[in-house]
Amino acid sequence: PMPASADASQIAALTRMAVHEAGHAAHTDLDCAQRLTEEQLQVFNLLEDPRIEMEQRKRFAGAGVILGRGLDEALDTILKGLDLQLEEHRAKALQLDIILRGFRAVAPQPAIEQRAKAFEDLAAQVVNQHQRQAIDAAIAELPKLTCSQDTEALAILLNRQLREQPPEQESQQQEAQSELEQEPEQEQPHDSGTDA
Repeated sequence: PMPASADASQIAALTRMAVHEAGHAAHTDLDCAQRLTEEQLQVFNLLEDPRIEMEQRKRFAGAGVILGRGLDEALDTILKGLDLQLEEHRAKALQLDIILRGFRAVAPQPAIEQRAKAFEDLAAQVVNQHQRQAIDAAIAELPKLTCSQDTEALAILLNRQLREQPPEQESQQQEAQSELEQEPEQEQPHDSGTDA
C-alpha cells in the first residue's frame, strides 16, 4: 500500500513488506496455492514466509536489517491481543508457534528472539506433545528446503500431523469403542400379549 504519511514506523513497516513480498515474487511458485486445500495453504504460508526471507538474506546483504523493521511493535501488539480463552486465538497461537520458530531457525531477528519465551509460554497452553513433535520435525527441515514445491510437500505432511489425534488419545478411543461393542445387549421385556 501507499504510505499515508512519512511517519518513520509506517515507512519501516512498508519497506519490510516490500522486501518480503519481493521475496515471494522471486522465490514462491504460485501454482502451489492451486494444488493445496485451504488448511494446507495456511500451513504452507507459515513455512514459506521464513523460507523466502532466508532466500532474500542470501541474495541481498541488507535484507535482514530491512526485514527486521517494525517487528517490535507488531509482535507486542500480537502478544497483547491474544486471549487464549477464545478458540480462534488458540488457533492463532499455534500458527504463531510455527512461523516464529521457522523465522528463528532460518531468518532470525532480535525482536523475535527477545519475545520468544513469551510466545513459547502461550504455545505451551495450546500445543499438545504430538503437535510439538510434528512442528519441531518440520522446522528442522526448513533449512533444507530449496523451492516452494519442497515447502508444499512439508506443509501437506505437517497439516496432516497437526490434525491427527495423539497416539494415546487414539488408543483410548479404540479401547472405549471396543468396550461398547463387547457390552451385551440389555434384554427387552417380553410382551405377554394380554391386556391388564
